[in-house]
Amino acid sequence: MTWHTIMGDRVLTGVEAKFYIEAVQNAFAVLNDEINDMNEEDSEDWCADMYPTGSTLFDRSSFNQKAVLVNFVLSALLKPEIPYPPLTHILEAAAYFPLVFVRSMVSSETEDDDFVNEYEPDAEYRYYYRKMLYLPFKEIILPWELESLEQEREDYEPDEFEKMLQAKQKFDYRCNVFGEWDNIIEFLADRIFWDRDWQIVSYHPQLLDGGNEITKMMGIDDDYLSNRLPKVSDEEAAKALAEIHAWNSETIS
Repeated sequence: MTWHTIMGDRVLTGVEAKFYIEAVQNAFAVLNDEINDMNEEDSEDWCADMYPTGSTLFDRSSFNQKAVLVNFVLSALLKPEIPYPPLTHILEAAAYFPLVFVRSMVSSETEDDDFVNEYEPDAEYRYYYRKMLYLPFKEIILPWELESLEQEREDYEPDEFEKMLQAKQKFDYRCNVFGEWDNIIEFLADRIFWDRDWQIVSYHPQLLDGGNEITKMMGIDDDYLSNRLPKVSDEEAAKALAEIHAWNSETIS
């Protein structure tokens, strides 16, 4: 499949695909570990609170439903064989979910930096998620930022321009300013999503009933506002999880 993005109909490739695959795989590894000791209702509440996408319906879906939905959009974002799927707020939230997960993990990392022993600066997991984000930043975002800055060179004093240039070039995975990482996540999201329409249903759940003039004016049709989650068996969820963990950016054709 392909995904209908603001950059055209495309699939993720290279470091962008690698980051997204790792985000999904880590998200479900963590979810699986966390909910093993919870009942279904508690696990749904926990996930909705920890990783809110802005679509209440998706956020409160079961672990099994999330696995099937996210695996579907993962395929849509990585495989070019068939046309992009008709988008719904649930599918867009599913595609956004891995980014929300990484945002939460990076937030925890930057908060934990204050408590890490100064004699263990490179503990194995201290920068785990920031390193994941740094690769697409370095190869996709930084070149764009440097080019944009160069185009604006005449707007700055030479010393000011040089300081800004050095600041961008010195940024690395050890940065503990969460806002910087949040900007990177949103930049990557903007390469996939036209907007954040799926979040409208959290603020105005009545729109799920359809036939609303406001949503029509916004170009949101009733099909997008689907209020149904898929019924998913344990077997279907297990298959989806196996496929999620089998993805490897090196073998995408």
